[in-house]
Amino acid sequence: MDLISRVSHLLAEFAQQNDGWSLTSDAHSAVITFGETDSRHPALLSAVQNQDIVTVVAHTPNEERYTKLANDWLAKFGEEDATAEKGVFSTRISSGGFAVTCDVNDQSFDAYQTQLKEVLERQVQELTVLVQQSFKEMSEGKPASTGESAAPAVTQTDSSSAVVPPETVIKEYLDSKDYKYEHNTERKLFRFNFKMDNYVDHNDSHSLQIFIRYDDPGLVRIETPMMYLFDLKKVPYDVVASAIVWFQFRYKFLSMSLDPSDGECKISIDIPLMEGQLHGSQVGRIINFILQFVEDAHQQLFNTVLSGDVEQARKQVKSLLDDYNEEVLAKRWVNNLEDQIKGLTAEQREEIEAHIRSLSDKGDENSDKQGI
Repeated sequence: MDLISRVSHLLAEFAQQNDGWSLTSDAHSAVITFGETDSRHPALLSAVQNQDIVTVVAHTPNEERYTKLANDWLAKFGEEDATAEKGVFSTRISSGGFAVTCDVNDQSFDAYQTQLKEVLERQVQELTVLVQQSFKEMSEGKPASTGESAAPAVTQTDSSSAVVPPETVIKEYLDSKDYKYEHNTERKLFRFNFKMDNYVDHNDSHSLQIFIRYDDPGLVRIETPMMYLFDLKKVPYDVVASAIVWFQFRYKFLSMSLDPSDGECKISIDIPLMEGQLHGSQVGRIINFILQFVEDAHQQLFNTVLSGDVEQARKQVKSLLDDYNEEVLAKRWVNNLEDQIKGLTAEQREEIEAHIRSLSDKGDENSDKQGI
């Protein structure tokens, strides 16, 4: 299955399994809709192929309240098309309305699939913020175009009072799992440990420490401080860095860093809040992802890097790169084959299938004759 088909099926399954979402086309083209709520504008999401990248586009419906606001905004600020980068998203204001896009490729698909709910909810939230900001900017001055822009009804709703503070959500989640934790209200963080099976740190401990920080009003950060403390006199910096670059490449939503001054390696994942609500399920999914990632990464590579076996570490990095290149070539071959099959007529497909069946029948006959 090619990339756009995988992404489309992913969106279709998500819409069918989650409240507030609906599938408004067949699963192959997968146009999904998020219904309007008191705090968010409605959104239509679909996947668009762009060479080796699939762009998931969330855009406002083709309604006058959105197209008029967008056109008034463009006229006021003298723009034909306004785009901006916002982390993993891109925003766009055009004559057709408002849109927020997110790119997915073969390398980032697994991470996208793992965090699908968080990414789609964030994408819809970013779209709402884009509409609200545009209306606010228009209300600060008279639009350059004729008439006044009608404010989308949701922008007049103040839902801030209904938002549960992130520390409350985090505490309730940790309590529901019976995790033992420390809550530092001054530093605004939760700290707890997990006993791991494969992972071993620089002190030969199987304990992994996790911090959940909520000191930034715009996001919640889940991180693993001191995941490793590499002796850079024993293991060259470039060996550790190459391992980090590899995992960072494979998991786009994961932030991984190495401090060259002391060799500290840590990972983190941010949950942007904007004006939205943090959910315990988001915290849980990311914690589970981090735990699985740490176990797998240790087995794949970091165990060797930590041991100081430089040559073996280099070989393992090379092996991972070789395997990845083979995987890419295999996917390209399959995609090319699928494209060729799509170009066949029904008669040509029937001829090929009949030929395959005849070869299979001959093989069965020969097997029967040979016996045991």
